Amino acid sequence: RQALARQLMDALRARATQIEDADNRRQIEGFLAEITRELSFSTLNRLATFQRLGLDPAMPADRALAIAMSGWLQGETVANENLKVALSTIRVQSLLRDYLRTADEPARDRIYAHLEEEEAFDAPTLTAIARQMRPPQEAAAPVLNGPHKIIVPGLEGEGSSECLVQLPPEYDPLRKYPAIISLHAGWSTPLNQIEWWAGMLGPDGKRHGQATRHGVIVIAPAWGREHQMSYEYSAREHAVVLGSLREAMRCFSIDTDRVFLSGHSIGGDAAWDIALAHPDLWAGLVAVVPSADKYVHHYWPNAKTLPIYIIGGELDNDCFARNSMDLDRCFSKGFDITYVEYRGRGHEHFSDEIIRVFAWMQRKKRLFFPPSIDAVTMRPWDRFFWWVEMSGAPAKTVVMPSAWPPPPTIRPFTIEAKTTPGNTVAVRCGADRVQIWLSPELVDFTKPVVITLNGRRLKNNAKTDTPVADMRLILEDLRTRGDRQHPFWATIESAKTQAGASGNR
Repeated sequence: RQALARQLMDALRARATQIEDADNRRQIEGFLAEITRELSFSTLNRLATFQRLGLDPAMPADRALAIAMSGWLQGETVANENLKVALSTIRVQSLLRDYLRTADEPARDRIYAHLEEEEAFDAPTLTAIARQMRPPQEAAAPVLNGPHKIIVPGLEGEGSSECLVQLPPEYDPLRKYPAIISLHAGWSTPLNQIEWWAGMLGPDGKRHGQATRHGVIVIAPAWGREHQMSYEYSAREHAVVLGSLREAMRCFSIDTDRVFLSGHSIGGDAAWDIALAHPDLWAGLVAVVPSADKYVHHYWPNAKTLPIYIIGGELDNDCFARNSMDLDRCFSKGFDITYVEYRGRGHEHFSDEIIRVFAWMQRKKRLFFPPSIDAVTMRPWDRFFWWVEMSGAPAKTVVMPSAWPPPPTIRPFTIEAKTTPGNTVAVRCGADRVQIWLSPELVDFTKPVVITLNGRRLKNNAKTDTPVADMRLILEDLRTRGDRQHPFWATIESAKTQAGASGNR
């Protein structure tokens, strides 16, 4: 493969010398220098189409170079032969990176104006570039061969939190890696979670644990307050965990379909609750000696599509008794749940189970656009599920953690949605405001789509029922959610939402 890489680069440089326009040739040479720096076993396949077609001496140099450039920027399946469009794609990538890095809204407006001038600025090209590009943010260098440290902004009125990120030693920002978000116990630290998954630092300054061997990124946020000894089921804790995921996706190359949430002890309590509150974010849940309580007892239907791996000890006080009701529900409904109990063991870290955990994780992957959604919620901030977002649930369905236990009359709020092969979307949700987020992975953007909410048809502001990609929405979705694999292209809102504030995932 090294010989093939040299052959392809030599061919590209030779083709570049055949370009007569000096300005175009200068841009191409700069781009080829970038490919030379970043070409690896992970990225060589991007030049596969050029290898098949561009090495033919009969093909003009401009067409061959355009194929190589489009394949590098958008993926091996793209083969654009127009050099002018290919050069525009280079500029779109640079402007997209600037947009995703910029916090100032007027500055983003100026970048967007430049993007609109580019011939290659369209939804398929933009989203393909986003999938293939480096993470937009640069992470700070690791400290003493240890993990990277990122800062996670808190909610309004709350301070920021620190988060440690351990990368595999072979990390390449142009390759996607699975990730584990691991929540520490009350008696441990984020560094302990890094060590549990990736191992201790060895004499060579490297970690040789299972996460290192499997090429997995480990993310360990400082989610609890100092001396916190129990999980509080609060918005602050959810914000730290979800914010850690978003910040990590902005800084590191993460496969968003293979992100697992895990935790030990009260970190396991938090992981169980947060995983059920946001089942669309995770490929699975791994909880070590957790206790099910409060919202977990009501959110169990959300485990229908969430693989779960629970580890406990036979002598761990009454932990099994507290968890048995929720475990029985999942088992009886046929959910994807694994329960491991160690005989004669108590409240421990159970590192002896880690090899089987990794074998289990290798078989799991998130489906971000399921054809149907059935979810429940009881908190105001648990309000987005896959491609449906809502706010303003009836008061009789909402219980704040400070008001627990709820009155007997309280029932969880339900959200149901489904798509059909006929390009229809049907949502049942009794909230004041409902947003339905659309993507070509969900509906066909080349055909009319029928969207109903509680049996009534929703109409967008366009003159046609065929969905239209909203370029500014795509950019903002990439910037705020950080998921470059599954950006949304458009949204349609209920009348009350259109009259009020827009959604905020």
